[in-house]
Amino acid sequence: MIFSRGGRNNSDRCRRMVDQAEIHRKVASGDVGERRDGVEQLSSNFADLPDKDAAWKDLIRLTVDKDSDVRRGIADVLGSAFPHVSNNDEAWKDLIRLTGDEYFGVRRDAAFALGSAFPHVSDKDAAWEDLHRLHYRIRRIRQMFIIYRFG
Repeated sequence: MIFSRGGRNNSDRCRRMVDQAEIHRKVASGDVGERRDGVEQLSSNFADLPDKDAAWKDLIRLTVDKDSDVRRGIADVLGSAFPHVSNNDEAWKDLIRLTGDEYFGVRRDAAFALGSAFPHVSDKDAAWEDLHRLHYRIRRIRQMFIIYRFG
């Protein structure tokens, strides 16, 4: 049983523990609608979840989900969850990887999440280099598009 600081039963905290099990069930579901709902619940509740490591593992597993809306939601959650995770380096790598996703919405949300995550990165020099590489890659893609489009 979990107690609040005053020693009384904290039913809201207990309910969140039950919710984490339900969130885990949803993100592991074969139903894309349930996975999307699980992502939304992770986004809303990550900071309050009692087992952030387990929640982070759920997030990581979903970064390679076959549904682009799930991956896009994960990119957003990774940015907001970043300050709460114990392994920022892995989280940063996941965000960088998502910036290479085949769908624009996923790439865009991952780039925004990088902006939110940067202040919390332990190795700012390495993160800054990652951002420069990403910027260069984006410039090259734009140049290739312009050449392709306009000859």
